[in-house]
Amino acid sequence: MFGFGKNSRSIIGLDVGARRIKAVQLDASSGSLCAAVVVPRIEASLAPTPDEVARLSATLYRAGFMGTRIALAMPSEKLITQVMEFPRAAGSFEQLARMELARSHRCSPDSLELGAWELASANRAGKSTQVMVIACKHEDSTPLLDLFEQQGMDVVSLQPRACALARATAQFTANEKSMSAILDFGWNAATLVLVHQGIVFYERKITEGGLGHLHRELCQRLNIDSAVADYVLEDVGLEQSANQTAPPEARDVLVAHLESLISELLASFEYSSHQFGDSAPSQLLVIGGGAAVPGFVELLAIQSGIPSKAIAPPDLLQCPPLRTQAFCSPLLLPALGLAMDQSVAAKKSDAA
Repeated sequence: MFGFGKNSRSIIGLDVGARRIKAVQLDASSGSLCAAVVVPRIEASLAPTPDEVARLSATLYRAGFMGTRIALAMPSEKLITQVMEFPRAAGSFEQLARMELARSHRCSPDSLELGAWELASANRAGKSTQVMVIACKHEDSTPLLDLFEQQGMDVVSLQPRACALARATAQFTANEKSMSAILDFGWNAATLVLVHQGIVFYERKITEGGLGHLHRELCQRLNIDSAVADYVLEDVGLEQSANQTAPPEARDVLVAHLESLISELLASFEYSSHQFGDSAPSQLLVIGGGAAVPGFVELLAIQSGIPSKAIAPPDLLQCPPLRTQAFCSPLLLPALGLAMDQSVAAKKSDAA
């Protein structure tokens, strides 16, 4: 349950992707999902246009969202992710991390939006400890914040997507003794997030693993247009049935892409195991557009040897029975995690 007060709504979690903008809002009194929408982008670009944000605002109102307070994910293309080592008795790890990043990136310490936390899984004998740091420069985030605030939205939080994912999937990962892996199989990149007992300790972006790269490969190798490539990815995939099977050439492209991605994942698992002294992941939770490609997650489990599962909001919390189909997209998980943050919970009056 979320402590926002009776009949109140959470903040609106907003995740801006290259092809879609995802939004989620929770009903605090029941702990259920009460509003969710996936809005196609007008243009596939890093930042939305003012016109897109204006249309989004109108869409949220029509879809039953309440209030104007939103939590945004940090722009992933400009994100700074690093593991630092500090003396255990140093004091504020966040302040030390801010000073070190400012020095290495030649900017003012005050110009960084930053989060830092000690890695419990990296505890070692000695006087130092490792700290996970995720940050972005204000010059990279401010234009995005301004776009939404100019349309009357109140941006109350800017958070790393990795932290939002860990929050959303906590019931699957928080009590695991070994690390869990979350694969955000998106358009511009596939992003791997490793979590130990609910704490993010590793993040890696695999640009070549994104669905956009696979989409272009299908178009070029098979000489097909974008709409046909979309059909192959969204409706056919790797599943084989009497009614629907991908042509051998298309299947070869899909399998080769997935095998290349798995190779990168296994290399990351080996690195993290060596670096942090943890075992291989106990599970691989898959979200994003790639989680919906028929047969992808099943082959991912077989080829990687790690139990794999596509995760969507109905796997995590209650959804309205008459509208569950609208809320079952694996694209919604980062937005869901943003809406779950109680530290920036919407006030009761905001839901009026």
